[in-house]
Order: sequence, then C-alpha cells, then structure tokens
Amino acid sequence: MSRPASAPRALRPTAEARPRSLKADVVRPLSALDDAALLALWLRRWEPDPEGAAARLVARFDGLGGAVGADRPALARAAALSKAALEDVALLRELAARLARAAAARRPVISAWSALQAYARTVQANAPREQFRVLFLDHRNHLMVDEILAEGSVSHAPVFSAGPARVAARGRVPDIPETQRYVRAVIDCYLALSAGRRVASARDCRPRGAG
Repeated sequence: MSRPASAPRALRPTAEARPRSLKADVVRPLSALDDAALLALWLRRWEPDPEGAAARLVARFDGLGGAVGADRPALARAAALSKAALEDVALLRELAARLARAAAARRPVISAWSALQAYARTVQANAPREQFRVLFLDHRNHLMVDEILAEGSVSHAPVFSAGPARVAARGRVPDIPETQRYVRAVIDCYLALSAGRRVASARDCRPRGAG
C-alpha cells in the first residue's frame, strides 16, 4: 500500500525553524501571551523566525490589531513576510472582521457605541485610504449591510450627492422612501460638515436654498 504524498519540505514547519521559546509558549494559556508571542504562534508555520517577525510587526503597527489590519504591502515592508505568511495574516484579518460584524449584528449598533467603534476599528482603522461608509440597520438597529460609498486619499474621502434614486438604480440603496431619505440626509450632513458648516440637526444639513 503506497504512502500518501507528503507536503513539500519547504512548506512543512520544522522544529529547527522555530525558536525554542515557542514550544514553551504553546503549553501556556493563550490568554497569558502578549501580542507579539500570540502573533508569533500564528506565523510559525511559514516563518523561520516568527518571534522576530511578530515583534517587528507589533512594534511597527502599535499592537496586534494594527498588525493584523495592515495591508499586504505594509506587512511585507515591515517584516519581509513570505507569501504564505501574508495569506495567513489576511485570513486572520478576515476572521476578525467577520467576528466583529457578527458581534455588532447581535445587539443594537447605534445604542451600543463601543460595539460600533470596535467594528469600525476592525474594518477600517488601518485602511490605506479614508472610506465613507453607510451602515444599513433593521428596525431593531441591527447591522444588515456595510456599504462603502466612496474611497479617498490618506486624509479624506469626498462624497458627491448623485441623488438616492440614482444610487438605488445602481443596486446600492433599496428603493424605499424612508431609506432614500436617510441616505440623502447622511450625504447632506457629510457634505455640510466637510464644508465647515455648523450642524445641530438634520435640517442644518440641507443644501442652502433647499426647501
């Protein structure tokens, strides 16, 4: 009976390729590990020096959240990670985003400000460009859709009001009057704040001269 083919040697983690301290970390509770040690455990399958790479990433991006949220070019520049390791970090980033999205959807997003902040940090904190997002909520304020309406530069994301009907025709906003009024108000307020106007209520967001 033939033996199943094994993975290529270059892709198999070896004891020689891992720092000895990682073996001790494995038997300790994961909650006792600091950010660098925890990230090193995630990278050890592909990196010959996972502890060194993890330490550089945590230092460069100010913590585990920043390291996991960074894009691939930034990760490669900071620690020269292999392609396989970059794929692993991308997987971890997507898992974290989905967990945050699920947590936000299980309770009111607007009334739970801390949950909304945690979700926003996960999906956008380390994005290379600013993003203008609209979160669609159900009648219980649970997150249904997170739509990126615009991406800008490193400092701002411009938004131009094309009218909710036109946006709805492109399949981005449901063709529901209440939803269209909400989207119109959000865009008007964003444009008003971007122009430096003082806004105390949704009425202050309307374009000057509008009834």
